[in-house]
Amino acid sequence: MHYMKNNWILWAGLGTFLLMLVWAFTLYQERIIIFDPAFHLFSIVRKGEFAIQVHRFGAFFTQLFPLVAVKLGLPLKAIMISYSISFIVLDALLFGLLLRPLRQPYWALALLLNSVLMVNETFYWIQSELKQGLSMLIFYLGFIHSNKVKSDSVWYLPIHAGMLSLLAFTHPLLVFPFMFGFGLLIRTTAPENRKALFSLGGTFLLFYLIKSQLFRNWYDDAQMQHLGNLVTYFPNYFSVPTNALFFQYLLSDYYALIPLFSGLVYLLVSQKKYTELAWYLLFCTGYLLLVNTTYPDPTLLRKFYSEQFYLPLGTMTLIALVLHLHFDAVSRWLPVAIALIIVVRLQHIYALHYRFTEKIAWQRQFMRTQAGDKIIYPEKAVPEAQKLIYTWGSAEEFWLLSTLDYGETKSIVITDDPEALRKHKDQPRLFITKHKVFDYDDLPSRYFHFKDTTSPYTIYSPPQ
Repeated sequence: MHYMKNNWILWAGLGTFLLMLVWAFTLYQERIIIFDPAFHLFSIVRKGEFAIQVHRFGAFFTQLFPLVAVKLGLPLKAIMISYSISFIVLDALLFGLLLRPLRQPYWALALLLNSVLMVNETFYWIQSELKQGLSMLIFYLGFIHSNKVKSDSVWYLPIHAGMLSLLAFTHPLLVFPFMFGFGLLIRTTAPENRKALFSLGGTFLLFYLIKSQLFRNWYDDAQMQHLGNLVTYFPNYFSVPTNALFFQYLLSDYYALIPLFSGLVYLLVSQKKYTELAWYLLFCTGYLLLVNTTYPDPTLLRKFYSEQFYLPLGTMTLIALVLHLHFDAVSRWLPVAIALIIVVRLQHIYALHYRFTEKIAWQRQFMRTQAGDKIIYPEKAVPEAQKLIYTWGSAEEFWLLSTLDYGETKSIVITDDPEALRKHKDQPRLFITKHKVFDYDDLPSRYFHFKDTTSPYTIYSPPQ
């Protein structure tokens, strides 16, 4: 393969990531003023340190951007923008490293496609550690393929141990695409090199086990309780209601996966690689049923949240294509087909911004209608409260929006349990959130502008 003839991958990546970077810049409010990112940013600004949640240390790179901005004393808007663009920068950086220093253009192409293939609402719900981990996994597989660091190098163990521990501490579900990718990598590797791959895979599982047992946390434990549905639905996994929901999404949102899936199946059959085909179908089917059985009720599963769980299906498909497609023998129309997929997917992603733009507009209108700056609102008394998606991060969201718009921090918290906050009602120097209260003196004045330090909170009561 002559490397220069793959320059189309470079241009495709530059165009895609540059456009996504522009969107991350211009739509920073839509991407940051939403419960999880707003909550994380609140913690970073308040404490001036990383806000790593439930030991998912893979988030350190994206959180580094707003943290550095805070340390430099940049304005709140700049901090929000830095956080928004960091997720695009991560993918673009990994893409560039694969393409140039590592000379792995098709792994770079896989990472590029993975960034748009099944991404819809997760472009706006930005902080999914699983999505970040999938990019890191593709990069790691490409790094192994490049063989840049030989097993006899003094850097071999530190580099691989660092990467593997980072993957293990990114998201629990990453274990499935990791095992899938390593399984195929071992099958396509010369026998004399398989021992090293087995060692690397075993090291990852060791780190994963350490993380699961010694770094247990309440959130992952709560998610594990959903695995009881595997017993409840046994053996009728194919009748789980969310299976039908997935296939609706497949046609409306994940349609780009269909030709790649079909092409991969055809490719493996034509090459008579039935073991690899069985491995692929086993992981895709098993993983899909695991996710859907864990969350069987469509009425309780938000679309943005379920989407992150489906992303590994696209990643596993791309990994298999990179390892089995002979790109040099592929039609010259491949760049055109890839470009078409990317353009269609980018148009789809951008078209979804209206949902989140409408949410911000609703919040602005809601703030304008309030008589005071300190209000505890019962969720049931708020018209169209579903615009917020979840209300638990409302205080952090209104902090960002009010400080940006008015230069004054409003304390507005919308909650399903206002009585739990009543005991704080008459304490005028508290910033109240759903889960915790903060004294004004504990919040940096550069980013929290409290003008009223004497009035108590109002618990809104709807007119009878």
